[in-house]
Amino acid sequence: MGGRLAVSCSVGIKSNWENRLMQRIIYSALAATLLAFASPAVGATHIGWVAGGSPYTAHTADGSTWASQAAALNLVTTSDMNGVHALSSSRAVIVGNNPAANSGVFRTVDGGITWLESSVTGVSNNPNWFAVDFAGLNYGWTVGADLWLATSSNGGANWIAQQLDSFPTISGRPNLNAVQVLSTDVIFSVGNNGHIIRSTDGGANWGLTRFDSRNLHDVMFVDGSSGWTVGVNGVVFHTSDGGANWSEQTTPITGNLNGVWFTSATVGWAVGNGGRVLATDDGGDTWDYLYGSGSTFGTSVFDTHILHGITFGDSQTGWIIGNNGQIWGTIDGGNSWVTQFGPSGVSALRSISMVTIPEPTALNLLMSCGICGLGAMILRRHSKRQGVGV
Repeated sequence: MGGRLAVSCSVGIKSNWENRLMQRIIYSALAATLLAFASPAVGATHIGWVAGGSPYTAHTADGSTWASQAAALNLVTTSDMNGVHALSSSRAVIVGNNPAANSGVFRTVDGGITWLESSVTGVSNNPNWFAVDFAGLNYGWTVGADLWLATSSNGGANWIAQQLDSFPTISGRPNLNAVQVLSTDVIFSVGNNGHIIRSTDGGANWGLTRFDSRNLHDVMFVDGSSGWTVGVNGVVFHTSDGGANWSEQTTPITGNLNGVWFTSATVGWAVGNGGRVLATDDGGDTWDYLYGSGSTFGTSVFDTHILHGITFGDSQTGWIIGNNGQIWGTIDGGNSWVTQFGPSGVSALRSISMVTIPEPTALNLLMSCGICGLGAMILRRHSKRQGVGV
């Protein structure tokens, strides 16, 4: 339901306590009226990008229809893309394999109409970059081959690279496959040979918080304490103390898991080879087949595709990406999925990133007013939404 609402009021000169009482009465009435005009279900706009081989990227402005932007990206690179992060409805950073001709890091500030090469200093021969993540609009990290990392403080325009030494008792420098930036201080990255590394001082120092022989492909924290990482042979590790300690969780598969996402500390999914989707509603204490071999749903819409990644814009709206340029979407919290995109001639999609912009409503107006403390309460609740765009 929608409509126009005009409110006019005046308060005469009274004692302070009378004025405060009258204001509370008027504001309470206004709050009730605004809530009555607000839609019972607040919609949202989901905007984002995918990245993959060839190179390839596609963009959505509504979370359900996708359009290729590969032609614009091909003007600045011919290499496979491996990671993407949406900063806002118009800004994104994409990273990939690096030929000698460029840095392997690119950005758009106009919604993907054009892509610009970013500067990476501190390395003579840029490595292949595999993942990228930001905390806010400006501060981000990308990770790649041979323990290379790079950080940006200006939204991805410029990067400073560093290569980590091998950690004690471990030979060689493995590839880092995923990164999550929790704050300007705390960064996690996972990679081959079971590496889980963490910095708590903005990248000045890094520590190995767990070592396992199995390669790890993705990492996901819902807050500063609870996180998960997934990898080969169906492995899932979980931490409840901010990454200081990790414990293995039992899964029903032995195939590779490539992506993980949680919408809360209890509800999450993991995706992998063979069209397999695992789900949990108890923080990973138990993982069950949602789709794929062994599930009650059979092979489903994912068939036997290799699934590379999963993300959600809110508790109900999510996406899974896979090989052959496939994108699937859900609007019911992962209970059912439909194919959204699958262009011919496109190789694997390896990364997806979305921003979610709440729908303007009378409730949002009330939220921004902050009257009687009620608006401030609603504003705090909405400010916890993941990936709120600007």
